[in-house]
Amino acid sequence: MTALPPLDAAQVGERLDDFLNPALSSWRVAEGPARELAGLDRPQQDFVLHWGAVIARDHAESGLAHLPAPGGGGGLHCGR
Repeated sequence: MTALPPLDAAQVGERLDDFLNPALSSWRVAEGPARELAGLDRPQQDFVLHWGAVIARDHAESGLAHLPAPGGGGGLHCGR
């Protein structure tokens, strides 16, 4: 099976918007986490996006809190 290429920041942002949109306010956007996730390889991106969506199903604010923060702090640990 061929490995999928990493998602770029715009693609990651679209996926984040799918499950975080209800939690976002005008001052908090997914752009920073999307840029951070774009720097990961595809299996790591898939891991973070999967678990972010799982967490957001129960509590959208928690889903946002578990994404990587700009500058590399916080978030789900995916072996990076």
